[in-house]
Amino acid sequence: MKSRKTEQQPDEEGYYPAIQVAEVTENSTVRLAINGQAILVTKFEGEYFVFSAFCPHAAGDLAAGQLYKGRIDCPDHAYQFDIRSGRTLWPPDETYCLKTYPLKVSEGKMRIFVS
Repeated sequence: MKSRKTEQQPDEEGYYPAIQVAEVTENSTVRLAINGQAILVTKFEGEYFVFSAFCPHAAGDLAAGQLYKGRIDCPDHAYQFDIRSGRTLWPPDETYCLKTYPLKVSEGKMRIFVS
């Protein structure tokens, strides 16, 4: 897993310049720190997804979890989250949802909305 911190300012829409898309490979994660938020960026089935680096259940480090078929598994308590929607897949628990972030890709560069 790669890790980077960006200290750039957001554009007029609130999106932060983040990373070159070429730096994100299929089924791996890149940790970024943007506007004080630790996030993970991944590519799954040709699409890019951005979500919190920490499990909403007990703050486990999701970068140490397993990424598999569009889900991320928390290494601490085995919670599983859909990286596309943030929905909890296991255990059946709608109390916790993984925070996801909107992103835009243009000219090979990714911009991420982090409030």
